[in-house]
Amino acid sequence: MAYSAADGALLVAADYEGQGQIISIGRNGRVGVLPSELSGPVRAMAVRGYEVWTLWPTLDPSDASWSALFRQSVDGDDPVPLFGGYDEVRGGYAEDKTLTQVDRKGAPVSRRAQRELFRSWDLVGLHVPPKGSPIVALADGRLYEALGRSKVRRLVPKGYEKALGAVGGKAFSALAMADDVNGGFVVLGPAGAVRVPENGVAEGVRFQPPIPPAVYRGWWKEWGATVLGNGDVLVAAQGRLYRAGRDGVVRGIPTGRAVTCRAAPKLTGFGVPARTRLLRLPDGQVMMSAVDQCYRVYGFTLPNS
Repeated sequence: MAYSAADGALLVAADYEGQGQIISIGRNGRVGVLPSELSGPVRAMAVRGYEVWTLWPTLDPSDASWSALFRQSVDGDDPVPLFGGYDEVRGGYAEDKTLTQVDRKGAPVSRRAQRELFRSWDLVGLHVPPKGSPIVALADGRLYEALGRSKVRRLVPKGYEKALGAVGGKAFSALAMADDVNGGFVVLGPAGAVRVPENGVAEGVRFQPPIPPAVYRGWWKEWGATVLGNGDVLVAAQGRLYRAGRDGVVRGIPTGRAVTCRAAPKLTGFGVPARTRLLRLPDGQVMMSAVDQCYRVYGFTLPNS
């Protein structure tokens, strides 16, 4: 999910008969659909100004070309790929765009490094800063800037590798990425969180206890996550909600055992879908998407958030 401050619309990812869709819900309740080019569910969304970015994961981990990052207007014009998608060629056929990693000077990296990135291009999250290029996170915690024209560049914020080491190092498994409340972003895994401020040094915080890894339909590992106003992280994993404080202490939030798809005044009477998106609005309300199972979006407010 994403919130458009420009017009107050809530953007929700949906999967309609295998075709990914972006549903726009306006302040007046009007519903629209933004066009998309790829099948399957959107992994992450972000809005900056009047533009929305959508991240589509690869369904085949051995083929990075199937992943894509698109930019389009919140009014619903045709998506423009930053990487992935398709190029038309002679004869009316289409071919995958090749993902190219470049160095700080803009030159392509070695073929060996390119092949290694291609094999490990498993996207889990997206952050669009106020200025500059969008940032995507891989499952192993590495960060890349999306420069456009299918070019990406490795990003290593100050203190980031040390922070990763504090929450698992090479064993770290990223399952979500969320915008931080004071700027920057948070990369989350079962063992802990890495906070990357807009200006400053990254910090790794271990979870106590760890949060169970999430597996959707047996093969797609992912979480839903958002950062609350006080800096706590709210995580949806395995049909449960967890709240992790800035000190790393994790507490479960009581919910129903199963999704009833009936309107419920409390989380204890509803349950959390297996694949859940979470989003904190400017007024502090948390939105929870249950579109895939119940075709609804719920809002709630947590105490001391």
